[in-house]
Amino acid sequence: MKYGAERAICSGDTEHGQHFTAARISSFDHTHANDRIVLRSIVDFWWAPFDDAKRDQQAVAPTKAPWIRLHLGYSCPHRDEAGKESIQTNLVRPYGLTCTHCETVMAVNAEAPTIRLLS
Repeated sequence: MKYGAERAICSGDTEHGQHFTAARISSFDHTHANDRIVLRSIVDFWWAPFDDAKRDQQAVAPTKAPWIRLHLGYSCPHRDEAGKESIQTNLVRPYGLTCTHCETVMAVNAEAPTIRLLS
């Protein structure tokens, strides 16, 4: 998902080709707590029935607490290079997101991501 885009690209299965999904990042905000910046993104997701090409069956609607993976980009604080990391609901927390170029902890993920499911 890219902020402001009207739809997202599903990253779940590269074997069957890239496809779009009805989701978007509707907003970002941040607060300060205990000398840290807390970033929050709001993700809206619409679901409609579709054929699941990977499993060759009708897809089922997500539960109230779906499994989520969120990919994050960052800029290395010591080199002029970009990196990316991901977090997901089933990680052990707190989870440190570390720069692949310099090993600096870029962020700490203290809570699992959630989705606001629109109906």
